[in-house]
Amino acid sequence: MMMRSMARLLRIVRLFRLLKIVRLLYELAQSITEALQGMFWMLVFMIVTLYSVAILCTRVIGHGNIIGEDADEDLQKIKEMFSSVSTSMFTLFGTVSSWSLMKFVPLLKRLGTGCTVRMPMLRPLFAGSG
Repeated sequence: MMMRSMARLLRIVRLFRLLKIVRLLYELAQSITEALQGMFWMLVFMIVTLYSVAILCTRVIGHGNIIGEDADEDLQKIKEMFSSVSTSMFTLFGTVSSWSLMKFVPLLKRLGTGCTVRMPMLRPLFAGSG
């Protein structure tokens, strides 16, 4: 059993040897490695940005006094989406990945008569994340 798995590993090693022999395959493997490095740093940048915006949204929307307890049901749902940093990150990631800002429309509307306070100044923040 052990010898059989060693023989399989040697087949994989032969593939690496083939990469060195065929120049185009070697260049392709090298290009894929360089692309993965760039993707890794882009992932780090996106996580840091998402975390920073999540902290800001949690402080302003989730824990801020702008949305009061007397706000309508839609605004209360939005406030719950930003109740902690982890839920804010999840909400923002869902917004970035699905390109839908429809659930935030009640938050981003302009202040009208008889309405609770809304935050249209947050539109650039959400437009940048989506």
